[in-house]
Amino acid sequence: MNIRHELETALDLRVYLQVSQEDYIEPFNKGLAVYRRDAAFPGFRKGMAPLGLIKRSVGRFVLRDTLSELATNRLEQYIQEQGWNLIARPVQETLPELGEHDGVSVMPDFEYIFSLGLKPEFSTALKSEVYDLHKVAPSDEQVAEQITDLRRRFFENPFPPSSEAGDRLMIRLSRMSSDESQDTIPPFTTFSVDIDGIPDESLRAELTGIGEGYTTLTSLGRLMAAPHAEWPALMRVEAEKIPASGEELRLEVRYVIRDGLAELGPDLYAKAFEGNPPADQSELEDRIRDMLAQHFVESAEDYLRARLTKDFLEEFDFDLPKSYLSKLYQTTSESQSTNQEESFQSFLKWFSADMKMKVALEEAGWDITDDDVKMSTAQFLADYFSKSGMRQDMNMLMGYADKYLENKDNRFRMEDVARRNKLGYLLRNKISINEVEVTHEEYRNMIQTFNQQ
Repeated sequence: MNIRHELETALDLRVYLQVSQEDYIEPFNKGLAVYRRDAAFPGFRKGMAPLGLIKRSVGRFVLRDTLSELATNRLEQYIQEQGWNLIARPVQETLPELGEHDGVSVMPDFEYIFSLGLKPEFSTALKSEVYDLHKVAPSDEQVAEQITDLRRRFFENPFPPSSEAGDRLMIRLSRMSSDESQDTIPPFTTFSVDIDGIPDESLRAELTGIGEGYTTLTSLGRLMAAPHAEWPALMRVEAEKIPASGEELRLEVRYVIRDGLAELGPDLYAKAFEGNPPADQSELEDRIRDMLAQHFVESAEDYLRARLTKDFLEEFDFDLPKSYLSKLYQTTSESQSTNQEESFQSFLKWFSADMKMKVALEEAGWDITDDDVKMSTAQFLADYFSKSGMRQDMNMLMGYADKYLENKDNRFRMEDVARRNKLGYLLRNKISINEVEVTHEEYRNMIQTFNQQ
């Protein structure tokens, strides 16, 4: 079995592998014999069908599998012999033609060509040896806001059965379908609206005094008082997906939301701090201040790790095996994009960042385990539930996490999050910390600027 390679660049190489009849005839015949042993053809006892019939029936497929196994094994052996550190799996450029229809009447030599990419070397240094860790002291205003939120959370009837003036409605909007067999197409957004803020007087009156499950027809022009430019943010929908102002939509009320404040006192303290309620409002404020301070500490650590990871991923520029990556990219579904060049550049950017993270973690002896991914997923879902007003215990969250991980795309995203978190922890040990006190407003502006970058 002849094998050789050629370097196209310092990191791109091509391997040529020739499989002759002498290499594959014996394993091919063994494969036919195995199939013949279990094959049952009409008119013949099991295992007694003529070899010629077996060849005409499955010879082509047995030969294909035999060649593939021989070529793969020899390529892996050759890679080990050369000591190559590959960036990803080899890409097979050619598929051999198997001759006539039975795949065995013509038995020539077959040539395989593989593209390989070598992993570049680079340092895991950082562009700065000192980073700021921000310390944020809770203000009196923030403590007051937390107490207000606490009173609102334990308000006795936040979800009344029917609406009245001053309430909010959680609604779901759907587009009307042109298909007469169904009234609407799937909902495109769910969000809340203030009844008093609805500009159309008749719609405002119609949505007062109703409850969960109520449906009606309306339009965004009748429903939304905010300027058109603000609709995407309010509805949490991309601007290009927003329907026209006058388009008829189906509105369904999910539930009614009523704002109110529970009275400060022992009952509220007992609900908020089960088992160990504060003695008075002064102690309540102290506890909330401590909770806010701890939250800011955790947030500042997360922000620092995010900055470290971002700096690390952006700091280094190194050569990639572009020829190989181009061939690898052509095997992905993303390569069917209408703007293939732009899509390929995005693929290179992702591949570079992903490789840097993996190499840095490997150097530190860190690994991404299923438990890490599962916990990241559970945290993601916990955040989602809290933002949507739902509360779930951890057992139920883990059940959701298991189900979430069954989806390959979601699992990939969670693995990526876990890698970035671990990379942040790794880099955190490589720097000196300069603790800096900032106001909450300054800290919030820094995070907003960082997110925009």
